[in-house]
Amino acid sequence: MRHITIIGAGQAGLQLGLGLLQHNYDVTIVSDRTPIQILHGRATGAATLYHTATSLEQSLGYNDWPEALPASNILIEMYTPGGVLPIQTQLSQPWLTVDQRLKHAVWLHQFSQHGGRIIVNPATIEDMDDYARESDLVVVAAGKRQFNGLFKRDDRRSVFDQPQRRLLQVYVTGVHPWYAATNPQAKISFIPGVGEIFFLPIYTNLRQRAHILLLEAVPGGPFDPPHLPTNGPDCLATIRELLAVVSPWHYGKIKGAELSDGNSWLAGSFTPTVRKVVGQLPSGASVLGIGDVTNLNDPVGGQGANNATKFAHFLCKRIVERAEQPLDPAWMHEVSEEFWRYSRYANAFNNGLLVPPLPHQQHILLAASHNQNIAAEFIQGFDNPPSLFPWFIDPAAAERYLAAHGIGQSLPFAV
Repeated sequence: MRHITIIGAGQAGLQLGLGLLQHNYDVTIVSDRTPIQILHGRATGAATLYHTATSLEQSLGYNDWPEALPASNILIEMYTPGGVLPIQTQLSQPWLTVDQRLKHAVWLHQFSQHGGRIIVNPATIEDMDDYARESDLVVVAAGKRQFNGLFKRDDRRSVFDQPQRRLLQVYVTGVHPWYAATNPQAKISFIPGVGEIFFLPIYTNLRQRAHILLLEAVPGGPFDPPHLPTNGPDCLATIRELLAVVSPWHYGKIKGAELSDGNSWLAGSFTPTVRKVVGQLPSGASVLGIGDVTNLNDPVGGQGANNATKFAHFLCKRIVERAEQPLDPAWMHEVSEEFWRYSRYANAFNNGLLVPPLPHQQHILLAASHNQNIAAEFIQGFDNPPSLFPWFIDPAAAERYLAAHGIGQSLPFAV
């Protein structure tokens, strides 16, 4: 029986570990925390999953949150000098946000219950040498900065060299509702030069329904806080202060809200980066990086957790197909390049949302605010980014796309 060691008990690591158990592999997960510590620790990113990723999760059979509210009603607001463009659709395949603290704590426990081995250890690179000696494959799925040195930056695929946003996020209860209880809404507002506001339903670590409020601030813009908060109440207060000035509508919804728990907040920034997936340990052994450690996306398009889920599922299939053949660096590169044929579109879409829209993209967004089919196809592209190409990045393709929907360059509407 082949032995796989996974460093990290996050979205990618647990998805891979649970998947391999279904195929009777001997799997060890090295986690820096116990399930209880994960459950009551600091909140992670929003990690909203779109339909494809939630389906892959459900295929594992470990989804234990029937009370979580999926969001089918999606509203994207594009702020322009002439007004706000509403792009809205009702999805047949909704988005779902479950607090990763709950999900990962439950999954890590279930991993152990179903025969997986857990080592609670804040693993170092030196530890990995020991794991490599006793494993057929070591997968690094922990996005710790200390592991960045293992995986070299891929300059050709990394678009940015500094953070594009500063992030403030809270999970809150007591939000003043703005949608029907039977039709929860995910609301995303894009404000050029300012940033983005994400307002979505979430099922929290305490198994309660709440909302995520995430502010993505353009550095130096009106949303950029004078200082990063150092605790939950400070984070919520800072968000309120910023919204009172920039978006009174959002401020009114959270004026009486409270943190869902003391750790349900997050503040910081990072540089979106793609890294080489094969790392070499001091001993000369090779390890494979997946998830944020080798493909770190800004939260703006929600591609991080979705990409991690899809790659973990894809990697599990490729490991099983490999049978008894060596899981060597050549194979690691081959698998990574095969998945990049998909994820390059996810990265390009996500990165495109971080910069002001190009003229042809403005044209598409304007059309989407008036045409339900275009709106639906654009929003469904969050789940399936390749479907947005080439028209999302190529002006000529965009013109052909709009023409296919009966819309010419001279739109019969304007902002």
